Amino acid sequence: MSDSMVLVEGGCFQMGDDRILNEEIRVHQAEVPTFYMDAYPVTQKLYESVTAKNPSFFKGENNPVDGVSWYDAVRFCNEYSKKCNLDPVYDIAESDDDITVTCDFSKNGYRLPTEAEWEYCAKGGAKTEGYLYSGSNKIREVGWFINDSEDSTHPVGQKKANELGIYDMSGNIYEWCWDWFSPYKEIHDNHLLDANRSAFKCARGGCYKSIDKNDGPTDYYVFTRHSYPPNSWVKTIGFRLVRGK
Repeated sequence: MSDSMVLVEGGCFQMGDDRILNEEIRVHQAEVPTFYMDAYPVTQKLYESVTAKNPSFFKGENNPVDGVSWYDAVRFCNEYSKKCNLDPVYDIAESDDDITVTCDFSKNGYRLPTEAEWEYCAKGGAKTEGYLYSGSNKIREVGWFINDSEDSTHPVGQKKANELGIYDMSGNIYEWCWDWFSPYKEIHDNHLLDANRSAFKCARGGCYKSIDKNDGPTDYYVFTRHSYPPNSWVKTIGFRLVRGK
């Protein structure tokens, strides 16, 4: 297992936030299991060591990999799992006009976090202090954002960690999650939000720049949601690894 994995004790939490009146992030109860999350997004050095490729727009071995689609991310998870003698969690079926991915959460390999797992960690898990950003109420302390990033990603782990010792969950790079994007249910009793397929996958965390001119500090909140087609290759999205316990 990666030396930078952090053990996250599972539990129930209030997912979403009522401070922003948005039907897609309304507060509801969620529960996550105990699992491991990497303290850092996947770096270009790690990605290239597994795939022999580096698609990133902003080159730097310790910068987060960017320019990866959701499909690239799940393929990486399987390849890295095999390299580490772990059981891949994804079954990837590809045809000429479609790709279908299913996940076996009982396997011990690397995978993407569910949206609930991601938000639980960003909020500090059982150690939460209730911050707006992951580890602080001041975005400049914990994340590279539009006002200080110089329009580029930066090496991971340079800002303050959150309550769990996890870095870069607000700013620097958006991170793919497992879930298809859909409005929250009022309550769900496990870490899987919605298994139904839609047109978009969830991404979390804010990035080094605002994509939309209307984005402001809210873009980096621990509960803010983003959605992109799973085949998107853009310079603002990377990913982070988790493993089951």
